[in-house]
Amino acid sequence: MPESYPDFQTLIVDTLLDAVPERDTRIIDVGAGNGSFGASILAHFPNTDAIEVWRAYVEQFQLASKYRRVYVMRAQDIDDADIRDTVFVLGDVLEHLDPPEAQLLLRRLRGGAARMIVVKVPWMYEQGADHPAVVASGNVYEIHNQPDLTPEVFASRYPEMTLLSKNTRCGVYVWGLPGRFLQTASS
Repeated sequence: MPESYPDFQTLIVDTLLDAVPERDTRIIDVGAGNGSFGASILAHFPNTDAIEVWRAYVEQFQLASKYRRVYVMRAQDIDDADIRDTVFVLGDVLEHLDPPEAQLLLRRLRGGAARMIVVKVPWMYEQGADHPAVVASGNVYEIHNQPDLTPEVFASRYPEMTLLSKNTRCGVYVWGLPGRFLQTASS
């Protein structure tokens, strides 16, 4: 779906505001969908770009008017030069990739000197090729290739990510967040 649960949107933006004091830091909203989440980030960080794999969403939701730049591509194909010192927000993205592909993407971002990675994922959410959102849009990238995600499964597949918060529907994880913020977040 081009939108996701709004759970933790405020927490993610507040975390970015606390952990990234330089408002000109480049942020990339990966899997922008309808752009609603990116708009919350862009309100504070003017150098917010988007990656969206499905061109129809770019046009339908007028993403070019919501972001500084929009890249129509798979996140896995981002240039190495665009990773360094960039904050990546992957809101409801990893579940669409199979585990090895998602692990490779996270390793590539970390190895490319990303500044911080924020991931939000839904728990146990099946969305196959016959799901109404997939059928209606024709977007095969909407299929969930990790419908088995739970906090335990996520932790075993992505041990480098640190839990920031969770509820019964989804969880938020970070990599690269300074320790002082993690202590506050988990308290």
